Amino acid sequence: MAKQVTCINAKNYALTKGNPYIILGSTRDMYNIENDKNKIASYSKKLFEEIRQAIVEEVVEEPVVNPTLDSIKEALVINMDVGRAYDFDITYNVGRRNYNASPSLSLSGSEISCGVNQIYNLNAFSTSIYNFGQRFNTINAEERRELTTHISKTCFELIKENTSCMAVLSTNTNHNRFSIVDTGLEELTDSHETAINSNSGNTIKTWLLNCVD
Repeated sequence: MAKQVTCINAKNYALTKGNPYIILGSTRDMYNIENDKNKIASYSKKLFEEIRQAIVEEVVEEPVVNPTLDSIKEALVINMDVGRAYDFDITYNVGRRNYNASPSLSLSGSEISCGVNQIYNLNAFSTSIYNFGQRFNTINAEERRELTTHISKTCFELIKENTSCMAVLSTNTNHNRFSIVDTGLEELTDSHETAINSNSGNTIKTWLLNCVD
């Protein structure tokens, strides 16, 4: 970029105070400037003030790559903590996207019978996973359904790997997010049954998860 100066004293020359001029050449005391009459002449440096050029570094931004279903699955981190409940921590942290969900499945206070535990709160669990999946607007609705099912199944696999008894799970089939748990459990459970709740008339589905190989 050509060096420029600003006129600070035009005197009676063909210059305008405050205007910038390009330095075409210089000596120790003089600048060669094209004046307002489009003529090149030599002027004292005392008539001008240098324009300091800001050095601007070019910032090359990396192209934004929208995550695909496969890349989302690969980047997901799902952990589980077992106490009086199965508490899950689901995290996706890639680039500027930092999403988290903490669904939980409750355990009954005592075993139904020797070696059998009841797991409930499936509706809130599936809703939390559904809301997490909705954060991913770069994939379509069908892919989000597949993602939430994948998360649900992974959570149930963690239960199966870290539980030394059989578990019974049940919920209403008319819940909006029922398919999230149903699809995940179908492949993992040994058996399932449906029945009608005599009080509400709702259909209840029960799964038996055999955690003992």
